Amino acid sequence: MSPASARALTVDSLNPKVLALADHLRGAVAGRAQRMQKELETNPGLYPFDEIIYCNLSNPHYLGQQPIKFFREVLALCDYPHLLNCSVTSSIFSSDAITRAREILDLIPGRAMGGYSHCQGTEGLRNAIAVGIATRDAFPCNAEDIFLTDGAAAPVHMVMHLLIRDEKDGILCPIPSHFLYTSSMALCGATLVPYYLDESGGWAVSISDLKKQLDGARSEGITVRGLVVVNPGNPTGQVLVKENQCEIVEFCRIENLVLLADEVYQENVYTDEKRFISFKKIARSMGFGEEDISLISFHSVSNGYYGECGRRGGYMEVTGFNSEVRKQVYKVASLSSCSNLAGQVLVSLVMNPPKVGDESYTSYWEERDRIMLSLSRCAEAMVQAFNSLEGLTCSKAEGAMFVFPSVRLPKRAIAAAEAMNTKPDVFYALRLLENTGIVVLPGSVFGQVPGTWHFRCTILQQEEKLCGSTFQNSAMAALRCYSSTAAIIVPRRKICTRASMDGSSSSESRQQASSSVSFACKVNKVYEDKNMGILCYTDENGELVCEGLDEGPRLTWRDMEKLTKERESKNTTEDWRERALRIAGGIDWSGLQSAAATGKK
Repeated sequence: MSPASARALTVDSLNPKVLALADHLRGAVAGRAQRMQKELETNPGLYPFDEIIYCNLSNPHYLGQQPIKFFREVLALCDYPHLLNCSVTSSIFSSDAITRAREILDLIPGRAMGGYSHCQGTEGLRNAIAVGIATRDAFPCNAEDIFLTDGAAAPVHMVMHLLIRDEKDGILCPIPSHFLYTSSMALCGATLVPYYLDESGGWAVSISDLKKQLDGARSEGITVRGLVVVNPGNPTGQVLVKENQCEIVEFCRIENLVLLADEVYQENVYTDEKRFISFKKIARSMGFGEEDISLISFHSVSNGYYGECGRRGGYMEVTGFNSEVRKQVYKVASLSSCSNLAGQVLVSLVMNPPKVGDESYTSYWEERDRIMLSLSRCAEAMVQAFNSLEGLTCSKAEGAMFVFPSVRLPKRAIAAAEAMNTKPDVFYALRLLENTGIVVLPGSVFGQVPGTWHFRCTILQQEEKLCGSTFQNSAMAALRCYSSTAAIIVPRRKICTRASMDGSSSSESRQQASSSVSFACKVNKVYEDKNMGILCYTDENGELVCEGLDEGPRLTWRDMEKLTKERESKNTTEDWRERALRIAGGIDWSGLQSAAATGKK
């Protein structure tokens, strides 16, 4: 290849740190779900369910949660100020939204929502946010400590770049936790120092384990710079008790660690027994000030009852650093010019919602309470549903937007997954998807104690989809395939997934789909011929199941349903097993009769 035709950038020449990152958002389960959704759009009868239920997404509005009217009114008026001078505006927008929009525009240089702001964020908006933080914590907040950001991911990346010098620097990070932290650390070249949350103790932070991991890292020459704590937890859904938070603050103070407090789910608390308390309030309540502990707190508008993920609004509050360090924080923040102004405005609204006497006060609280009540009901119902299923154990969902059940997989299931070079929890998630249409994230995405298996499931889907008997029955049906009485059938050639059992499927699509092992519940096998490529059996309910092998005949779910109904109604004199094989196509009928006569069943 001549220099002129050579590509300047190839996969081999990319940053190896990028190549080493796991693609959690587009992993095997999510990719399979997307392909299945497209297949359902073109062939609705292909699967035994009508839609893909995305329980892997923490994307409230996409999943049906409605925006808060007051927030949207103010944003609309700020984005199009001409409306403020229209006579009809007062009949469309609430009076307090109009007043708030005028006040906000007065704070923005040039009243221009499309312009740049100060790199820390518009000063007037930071002042308003500082008031909101002070009201929440009952301790003062300095607007100069606030950096407005595009969501919470951007400041996490920024802080990692500030803290990490080389691979000898490490960060204590909870396991399980959101992959944002481990991925950001990997890109910066940091050493992950994991500490395991105590599942038996409601996913609490164990100070003894923190100390053990810290001492172990230091003994290996790692300089541990900070400690990440996520409260409420993602993916675990716990809310830390005040005593545990005090222990964490004291630990960071004694060990001279920067406390990185991820508090983006602070509005998502569903238990009367606990409430959210910021780590800043904990530290100040303990008598620790700026000189005692370094603390960076993160918040975002993507979660809570507002769920405005696409607005990309957030902030970090930076306390406990001297002026020289703050200059460097400012310098790094200025590299991105500023965060988007709509996000800045929304953060100021979230931290200062309508007050008593405002026109929107009643409707605002009604909307908020309705959303929070729905989330709380779904959280409770999902925990109960999972705990009622054999092989699943789920801790109480106290906060955030997730449950994180533990799955007890039999040895045969683990062996089958390993034979496919697939992690057992990924394998389970794929089977759950293919049996029920439910998409979850495997626990290995977030990390877990070795030898344990989990999955994360959001509580954001509509209640009728998650809290009814259909969901519970579907989950139970998928789980039975992992019970100790299940038989695992692994032909010499890969079994095609049910998505590829359509005769119209291309060879390429069939090859892509043939990536799973079939679980048959209490199988009564009636015919299997690997040369012909067909497997037929009855499940524990006596229903016909036919599977096509990699290059064998195809039998769609619609065909299977038809066969089952005919068998149940006894509307045919033909043996249903023979009819199944004949409809599948490509079978030598005389050869089949001969095989049956010789007892090959």
